[in-house]
Amino acid sequence: MRRTGILLIFILWITGAGVPSDPHEDKKRVDAELAQTGALLEAVSGQVQQAITRLAEINRELPLARERAAQARGTVAAAETAVVSRQAQAGVARAEWERAAKRYDEA
Repeated sequence: MRRTGILLIFILWITGAGVPSDPHEDKKRVDAELAQTGALLEAVSGQVQQAITRLAEINRELPLARERAAQARGTVAAAETAVVSRQAQAGVARAEWERAAKRYDEA
């Protein structure tokens, strides 16, 4: 934020149309630069305040998000376990079917 203001002043100083010889013109130029810098500082300050507010909201929501993520991991683990169990049951059923089919063919 401070760098932005300093950079703006530097850019305005570099891009100025020469050095006025009249001290009143110097004051007008400096006042205009200060007004621009002040406006920029106000805009940036508002953005910073919005960012701080959003960060606080996110930090309040973080514990719930972590809890939901943990629940989701638990649900996935349970589903994976169920898949392994069902695959084992399917293997047993297939073996029984193949034995029954073989007995049928032999009969």
